[in-house]
Amino acid sequence: EQDLAEARAAFVIAEQVKEQASNASDSGGLNEAAQDYYDEALSNLDDAEEAYNDLMNNDEAEDLEYARGQVLVARQRYDAAYARLLTLQTGEQSPSVIAAAKALDQAESALAQAEASLALVDAQIAKLTVNAPMNGVVLTRNVEPGEFVQPGATTLTIGNINELTITVYIPEDRYGEISLGQSATLTADSFPDVTFDATVIQIADKAEFTPRNVQTVEGRSSTVFAIKLSVQDPDGMLKIGMPADVVFK
Repeated sequence: EQDLAEARAAFVIAEQVKEQASNASDSGGLNEAAQDYYDEALSNLDDAEEAYNDLMNNDEAEDLEYARGQVLVARQRYDAAYARLLTLQTGEQSPSVIAAAKALDQAESALAQAEASLALVDAQIAKLTVNAPMNGVVLTRNVEPGEFVQPGATTLTIGNINELTITVYIPEDRYGEISLGQSATLTADSFPDVTFDATVIQIADKAEFTPRNVQTVEGRSSTVFAIKLSVQDPDGMLKIGMPADVVFK
């Protein structure tokens, strides 16, 4: 009978705790409801223990047994209320945990925004550096450091001195004498006693008027074919723009 009474008492206590929690509309309300329930249970426990201690001095067995039952029920209600209060204060529903989770979400959002801003700044900084698409020597510089550059504007002209080429022009009557891969020699005015090996890498398939930078007036008035040759210059003696003569083998 005592076990049945204790089970019924525990069931009643559980229902009361559940009802108290469900009547609260938010975590703050849950905490307040649990605190009120805890205070009530503690007060009842104190009253029951006081009554029990008073009856301990009397010989009335029936009243003593009743007091013991009251103490048991009051203690169970106290334990349940205390456990509920601890859950609300330190568990997932506690205001401190909820506030910490909210602060963490805000911090993660701020971090994501900061990282996005940093990536944007890095991208802007990267645009301040001009990278050449190949190795070479700067031939001309059209802007100075600190100047604004319009999209599509030419900032630098780079020449690849490791792969020098020269374009010569031949008259139509000699067109059939030239073939791809044909060898030639090159001499530059700056190094008249030095010859450089060259190879035909491109032959124009369309005639054109001689470009204006050809040295003779007679040559500029004729139609010619452009022949492009690669030049071997292992010592780096030749410079871009040097005039030179080519002799085909």
